[in-house]
Amino acid sequence: MCKPRAIIITLVLCIIASMPIGDNASAARQTGMQKSKVDLARMRLENVLLEEDSIAQLLSRFSFAFSIPIGLEIARGGDEPTFYRIELKKGTLSDLLTQFVTDHPEYAWQIENDVVNIFPKENFRDPVVRELLETKISSFSLRAKTSTVAFGQNLLCSPETKRILELNGITYDTGYLGGFYIQQLGQQYSFDVTNMQLKSILDKAIKESPVAKNWIISNKTSPQKIFLRVNAQLEYSQKP
Repeated sequence: MCKPRAIIITLVLCIIASMPIGDNASAARQTGMQKSKVDLARMRLENVLLEEDSIAQLLSRFSFAFSIPIGLEIARGGDEPTFYRIELKKGTLSDLLTQFVTDHPEYAWQIENDVVNIFPKENFRDPVVRELLETKISSFSLRAKTSTVAFGQNLLCSPETKRILELNGITYDTGYLGGFYIQQLGQQYSFDVTNMQLKSILDKAIKESPVAKNWIISNKTSPQKIFLRVNAQLEYSQKP
């Protein structure tokens, strides 16, 4: 009399055991995503050849050409017109960056949170730029359709960064709104952050924005003025 019931219970237990448990299934998916994620430093590149009159123009072009988020801190006096070149027949992003800083020994590079940062070595860093990048902003909001110019202005008008500029008697320049379109960080892209360094906010924007891919900061020596610019491509609206 009890055998049929025992068989039914056994079947139910087998079915339950074969079903994926929510947390385990989710963890398995996340592990798969992590494994499929390519290490940015090992990104393969071929036939790279770019030339520009400034390091800012060169790395901005490279960033857009290969869809690589790049943050650039320009060395003291490094905003003067100079011939810059990137050339790599075949290799990795790490190979290219190492070659670049070998040719320009005032710079170093690192990849942090999937963003390439190119920055001056200590003896070539501008102290005001360094202080600005390291400054924590207590509260910052980016609204959808914000232009790259307004984004830079809002960052440098925060109470924390404004105090540094005023103490050093420095103004700022975040670019202009000219051209056939106004660069924006995204039609739908927005965020709110608290207690985040200026550099981290910039990195967040170029990593997450659908169109912004690089930022540049420097202290122009004549006249002394902080230049901060985020560069973005035109965002095409998705057809329904």
